[in-house]
Amino acid sequence: MEFLSKEKELSCDILVVGAGPAGTGAALTAAKAGMKVIVVDKKWAIGSPVECGECLDLGLATKFKVDIGRNILCLEQTGTVFRIGRELVVDNTTPLWQSISINRRELDKHFATEASRAGATIMAWSEATKVKTDGDFIQSVTVRTGNEEKTIFPKIVVAADGTNTIIGKAQKRKQLSDFEVGRTISYEMTNLRLAEKNKVQMFLEKKVGIGYFYIIPKGRDTANIGMGRLGVKKAPLEELNELLEMHPIISPQVKNASILEIKTGETPIIGPRLE
Repeated sequence: MEFLSKEKELSCDILVVGAGPAGTGAALTAAKAGMKVIVVDKKWAIGSPVECGECLDLGLATKFKVDIGRNILCLEQTGTVFRIGRELVVDNTTPLWQSISINRRELDKHFATEASRAGATIMAWSEATKVKTDGDFIQSVTVRTGNEEKTIFPKIVVAADGTNTIIGKAQKRKQLSDFEVGRTISYEMTNLRLAEKNKVQMFLEKKVGIGYFYIIPKGRDTANIGMGRLGVKKAPLEELNELLEMHPIISPQVKNASILEIKTGETPIIGPRLE
């Protein structure tokens, strides 16, 4: 295992920073093509903490030939119910709005496992801390792994480390504004009285702001319930709690529920840009 060796310098064809589905998907493809790939992720465990609502397009797995095992799949959604304001309801059961809810931890670990089996080296608890560049070319990336530092010399770097990417900063990518990043927060709740047990519920109204409120079932009485918004500097926790307590449609569904987990994250709605 190269990353456990005492060597302070490593080289590879492709260095992937970030071991989410995008990063490990790139690593898997490159490793299958015979390239030497290293993936680093600052988290102690791949897939933790969960930073999304854990919902995927039903056709996505088929399109990209992804094996969604029983340990990953939670529930198939037969459609999406849109509630626009407090009066208009659109019950959409077309294939575009059918989906699956998944266990994101297990999905990320699955992708990382497949990449490793294809030959990639996966390094959890390994944070990219310094990037040395020569113009637009990245010469090396310093990684802190445990209590040690290693310097990696890649031919290509894939930046899959989110909105606050250290790779993007090193290449002088423009910092995204609050209206270019969606900030989300949700509770995984149980003992719910779901109005729709096999459909996603989406709420679009003034109280939510530029964004949406969602209920994504994961089981008979379990769901991720949360909100995503643009134009805010932090996850909209107070707004979420207010809707759970006061909303005439949402509140009855959560009246006797318990919170199992809090999930928060950021999603850019545009690609990287130069300064």
